Order: sequence, then structure tokens, then C-alpha cells
Amino acid sequence: MLTDSFSGEPLLKPHADGVLWTLENTFVIHDNVLGSMMIPKGFVTDLGSIPKIFQNIISPEGRPLRAYLGHDYLYAMQEFTRAESDACLLRMMKSLNVGLIERWIIYIAVRFGGWIAWNEDAKKLK
Repeated sequence: MLTDSFSGEPLLKPHADGVLWTLENTFVIHDNVLGSMMIPKGFVTDLGSIPKIFQNIISPEGRPLRAYLGHDYLYAMQEFTRAESDACLLRMMKSLNVGLIERWIIYIAVRFGGWIAWNEDAKKLK
């Protein structure tokens, strides 16, 4: 099953640090497994947490941008498990026609190193 739809394009405003972005409009993603998620205006994301050394191979923006935004929101809210959130990222990237190799590299990297961001987001909820 795939992510069913995205509500257009997210409007993002960069922060001065060049890493973080603020969502300037409400953005809705409907996933056939997890359901609908409404990402509110004002949500802050770092998009794809791709280490700078690899950014010439995989962009932290680009085609998977909407999937990165949704994945960051899932991590921030922690309403689902980390594995469910990561699987949704994979479905979103497939729906966005991210190439097979690129999406699996991103997915494997998130499964391997995403626990750091997951734990940081969990601390923010306490």
C-alpha cells in the first residue's frame, strides 16, 4: 500500500542557520496505512537529515521533500512506532516516484541512524 495523496506543495521558509525550515502553510498527507496527518503551519523541520558529505549524492530537499516533511512530523509526534514511521517514509518516497536505489538508501540510513532523532524528539514531548 502506498501513501494515497499529498495536499499540494508545502511552503517552507528557511531559517538563518541553513538547516531548519518552517512550514508556512498547513500540509496534509494521507497514508493508506497510518491515515491522514495534518502538519500544522509553523512546524519546524530539517527536511532530509543527510550528512553534508553525502549531499552531492542524495539531496536533503528535492523529490523526497514531502516525504521528509511527513517523516519529521511522525517522529515529532511519536503517535506510531519508529518502524511504522520509517515504513511510511518508504511508502511516501515510492508515491513521489523517488528512484528505487535512492529511496532504499534513505530508508536503510533512517533505520540505522534514525534512533538518535527519535530519542531527541521523545525528550521534547516530556
